[in-house]
Amino acid sequence: MQKRTMWILSTISIVALIALFFIFKPGVEQQTDLAEARIYTMDSTIKTDKLDIIVVKADRRNSLGGNGSIQITPPAGKVYYTVNWSYANNTKAPITMSVQPSVTMIDNFGAVVTPSVEAKDVFMHELLLEKNNQLDLKPQMPVYNGDVFIVNKELPTNGEWYLIFKFEAKEYKMLLKQ
Repeated sequence: MQKRTMWILSTISIVALIALFFIFKPGVEQQTDLAEARIYTMDSTIKTDKLDIIVVKADRRNSLGGNGSIQITPPAGKVYYTVNWSYANNTKAPITMSVQPSVTMIDNFGAVVTPSVEAKDVFMHELLLEKNNQLDLKPQMPVYNGDVFIVNKELPTNGEWYLIFKFEAKEYKMLLKQ
């Protein structure tokens, strides 16, 4: 009887581990439900209660930097997808920015790609931008930002890809032009 109980417990443990593996796949970001989000286009402005968010330019790149600074290239079979974006206070009074907007990239299947910190630093240097640590944002004062995503070469041209801007617990979905 004790051997049978041990066998049942072992089998349950193995099944549970396999289930956990498929739920939390290693190397794959968490999936996000986008069904409820309004879809913005690249030429539109995302208007939140406090900010206007604009994508200045989004582009595929094979390298970043150069021209007297460090130059980096993505791993084999990958490409950089750069996003130059800005946000501005759309209220009539200064606002305290305890949290700044963030951006991720997502495909139409829900796979999330987070920005590369190393590539972002090089891209920000290339754009002559510095990290904004400003807490008070005056009305209509723009803050320029840049993010870089490392994706498979073919992916940004296959299917629909989106940028997801997050600010104050809300998500804003923007369709990337192919």
